[in-house]
Amino acid sequence: MKKVLDVIICIFALAVAIYTARFLPVESFLRGSRAELTLAEAEAGYPEICIGEPAAADIPRIETAEDFEEAWTVSYVTIEPTGIITTGIGGRNAWVSEYQQRTSRRTRSRRRPAVQNILLDFFGEYSEYCLLELPDGAYVLAQLPLEDIKKIKTGKRITLPVGQKMSVSAQAQPELKEVCGTYGASVEEKFYCISDSWNESHEFMVFIIRVVIAIVVFFVWAVGLITLVYKLLGLKD
Repeated sequence: MKKVLDVIICIFALAVAIYTARFLPVESFLRGSRAELTLAEAEAGYPEICIGEPAAADIPRIETAEDFEEAWTVSYVTIEPTGIITTGIGGRNAWVSEYQQRTSRRTRSRRRPAVQNILLDFFGEYSEYCLLELPDGAYVLAQLPLEDIKKIKTGKRITLPVGQKMSVSAQAQPELKEVCGTYGASVEEKFYCISDSWNESHEFMVFIIRVVIAIVVFFVWAVGLITLVYKLLGLKD
């Protein structure tokens, strides 16, 4: 009886720990507050430096479907969405290697899929595709930081980081075709505002922090639940 309870509680605690560590916006805590990037600074810089930075007031806003359609892929823009729809589909991050490293000489390198169900992404290797609602009611496909997704979901009106219009990978398009069709969004283009350069340089640090968080959360939940259940059922340790 006790062993069965222990296993069930540990499995539940592990699930809570993984979910907490995966979806906690560690990146935003590490980056902290940053100065807004002006249009002049963006045009004088490089995409890998500018994309993902806070947008100043002079960065062009995408407010209609026509604005997004007419935007150049080299233009720096931002969006102030009025709503968001998550698709549950994630695209492999640019800073994540296509192949996993071999654990031994006898094992082969496993290829990471280009597209993954976001619930199966335990290590934060994928960024979810979302549909952003523009002020005119139209929707555009986008990939944005996790903390911004959460803010928009809770009804907050925010200005997204500086981004650019980019092509959607051929592997992701079939997975997104149905949901994009439902909301009248293009499945071939997306708004992208994630800082690949920052995430690449801090990937290991973020991973270690998530592991530590998962371990702490697991033990807190496991010990707490075991103590509570044993007390309620009158069992002894």
